[in-house]
Amino acid sequence: MHGAIVADILRVPWHRFILSTPHTEGERISDFKWNDWMQSLDIFNTEVTFIPFYRKNKINKITSKLTSDYLNIEFFSANRTYQNIIRNLKERKKFYLSSEKLILDIDKKILKKIDDLLDEQGLLL
Repeated sequence: MHGAIVADILRVPWHRFILSTPHTEGERISDFKWNDWMQSLDIFNTEVTFIPFYRKNKINKITSKLTSDYLNIEFFSANRTYQNIIRNLKERKKFYLSSEKLILDIDKKILKKIDDLLDEQGLLL
């Protein structure tokens, strides 16, 4: 999500990928955060691409059972996950970007709040 926020600020189209397991944050929390941010930018009904982490070997299935599915990142194959991300990125057709006008309006509001704060403190020149 943070990558999408930075991409949008830099005016680079982005696509939502889910790279984590539900155990790292929780599906509902993640969806709430994404939807809250996207709705603040008037972006609705985005396509989501799930990228699974791959386990390196069968021993991790046993570890998963012993740790109640709270897995450490060391149990995932970074190379295989990276390849899957690149393949999925190439296959995506839909990317998103907030409107230029909306970003400019947000910038104006932020600058106004800064001016107001400086004025309150007697720092406005």
